[in-house]
Amino acid sequence: YLGSRPFDLIEDLTLQEPLATVTLESLDLATLTAVAQRSLRGQPIDGARNLQIERGLESFVVECDPPMPYQVDGDFLGASKRLRFNWTPDHLSLLTPLPN
Repeated sequence: YLGSRPFDLIEDLTLQEPLATVTLESLDLATLTAVAQRSLRGQPIDGARNLQIERGLESFVVECDPPMPYQVDGDFLGASKRLRFNWTPDHLSLLTPLPN
């Protein structure tokens, strides 16, 4: 539970920008701990080792073998070896609460 603190993995990213990815090149304990501590403290994670951040992506593909289970909005949709994500501006309207 983070209360009223924002939880931003990528600093200053907005809903008006294309897609962004955060890739951990290692899942060792030191990498996971560093990223978790920085993100929960509200610090930028871009200084963590074994971490790659890409911004401004129009699309990207995730590939794996064996097939990876995936879900959208909590609904299980199966498993796939390849998922493609596309940025489609103005395709979905989002309502966000106004700041206090």
